Amino acid sequence: MKNNGSQQPAGSADPGTAALQDILRRDVKVLGYHLAQQLAQKLPLVPVEGMPTRVPLKSKACTQDDVESAWFGYWCNQIKAAPVYHRKLWEFCYILQALFDAGMLREGASGLGFGCGEEPLPSLFASMGISVMATDAPADASGWTTSREYTQTRESLFKPYLCDRNKFDRLVSFSRVDMRNIPSNLAGRFDFVWSSCALEHLGSITEGLRFIEKSAKCLTSGGVAVHTTEWNFSSDESTLEDFMTVLFLRKHFEDVAEQLTNQGYLVAPLDFSIGSGLLDQFIDLPPYADPMHAHLRLMLGQYATTSFGMIITKPLDQA
Repeated sequence: MKNNGSQQPAGSADPGTAALQDILRRDVKVLGYHLAQQLAQKLPLVPVEGMPTRVPLKSKACTQDDVESAWFGYWCNQIKAAPVYHRKLWEFCYILQALFDAGMLREGASGLGFGCGEEPLPSLFASMGISVMATDAPADASGWTTSREYTQTRESLFKPYLCDRNKFDRLVSFSRVDMRNIPSNLAGRFDFVWSSCALEHLGSITEGLRFIEKSAKCLTSGGVAVHTTEWNFSSDESTLEDFMTVLFLRKHFEDVAEQLTNQGYLVAPLDFSIGSGLLDQFIDLPPYADPMHAHLRLMLGQYATTSFGMIITKPLDQA
């Protein structure tokens, strides 16, 4: 039968459908980003000289309510970042609030950061009089050495808008540490440890969970570990398990929390709510615009993911 142009040959894609999908994707992103920009203009701005309020936080997912909270606004001001609906900014603020709640942000404390890249936290901690060992992967870390998520020198951690040079030089050190093989000489030395979206890059779910357990051994009695990573909230069964970036499932967080509890650690209650705000339902799609105004959720492969934080405390009586 002659094809009059109204039908496509069997097995072929309709080019009009692909074009329509691209237009719909673009339109949804434009609307989502525009809405986030409008909402961001109403976010609370807390004076830099003010004091944060103890929450305290649970082990939880990033939500729109968090971004609209006073504690998020406070810590954005502390790291000199405009408050926006972006999960990476949430991770920094979550770590800071969790450490503040635990009384760790005090002069004379000591902190150990894993996979620090070029993040602002080491400089901010130093400005508070905290001694910091910032670490990143060895130089042969495949795929990360050319990324801003990786640092090769202490100098790239220095943020002059957060900390003066003398304090930084005196309080911040830098070391290469393989998160899959934490040196035994780091055990029991630090008041707190942290990582911001680093443990999902260790090659597998197993390695990431093992890191969470091993990092807690670096704590002094009463110390606190705070880690953020990727949570695949769109599935309870299938995920990216062995890849450059892996996506953890709810059951993985539950399993590691149970193991840590059995070892005597205290894990902040797990809260798997993803929120009910409009931007909690907005899932950003590639290609990601810059700046990313609405980026609390995103698609990685076929899965919807967001940031999830865990807070682990070593009891005072535990050696």
